[in-house]
Amino acid sequence: MNTHKLTNWRRWLTLIVAIGLLADGGHYLVSRTQLLAQNVTGQSSTGAATAQLSTVTIQPAELAQTAVSAAGNLTLVGERSVALGVGGVVEEVAVAVGDSVHASDVLLRLNTTDLQRAQQQAQLAVEAAKLALAELQTPATAAEMVKAEAALAEAQANLADVQTGPSSEEIATARSSLAAAQSNYAELQAGPSEAELTQLSASLKKSGGHPGRKTTGL
Repeated sequence: MNTHKLTNWRRWLTLIVAIGLLADGGHYLVSRTQLLAQNVTGQSSTGAATAQLSTVTIQPAELAQTAVSAAGNLTLVGERSVALGVGGVVEEVAVAVGDSVHASDVLLRLNTTDLQRAQQQAQLAVEAAKLALAELQTPATAAEMVKAEAALAEAQANLADVQTGPSSEEIATARSSLAAAQSNYAELQAGPSEAELTQLSASLKKSGGHPGRKTTGL
């Protein structure tokens, strides 16, 4: 009984293996046949194309995908310092880290209070210079000319006096004034003489006073 079952099992196994081999062989034959058919068709097409030559202009194809999205980390390619034409205090920064900027974009704003004050002072200086120039270009009046001529004559006379030196009369007058001043200074420095004190005492007695004491009338 067991021998009969083993024999049947071997038969079924042999049949299954045979069916698998047949299937593989059939698939190989079909694939080979299709390949041969394609080669024949290709050779026929090549022959036809060789017989009928034509020129075709190649046109650039449009890209089907115009944007690419990807994830990653951004790094700085380079750094550039911003040089300002004038100094001042930064009042506002108009951009942030990572923003894209273009030429003529405003990056920051300065506090212009000091700059405006300096501009006003410069404008006032320009106006003053214009007024001075206008005065120089305006001809002088007759009164101004007379006054200027008198000042010029006086200056010339003073210069002549200095260059020629003092006269003998001027020297004598100066010496007399110097002697009087020296005498007066000596008297003040020495104090009153005995004769002057005696005379002063007599004058006070006549008037009812006392030397060295003030009198008040009631």
